[in-house]
Amino acid sequence: MVKNEVYVTTDIQDQSLWRDALQLTELHWINQPPEAGKTYHVRTRYRADLIPAKFTWDEQKQR
Repeated sequence: MVKNEVYVTTDIQDQSLWRDALQLTELHWINQPPEAGKTYHVRTRYRADLIPAKFTWDEQKQR
């Protein structure tokens, strides 16, 4: 891991907390990897609401 950032704030509206994309590396799938472009429901934090998400793959790297 090159960089690990953690944001701590009491301001829930702080723009540093909100993103519309997430980059994941070194993934381990229980079953098959998800299909690129298909909509899934994911949880980004424990007990958070499920939100719709689509996976895209960086073809330069392994899945």
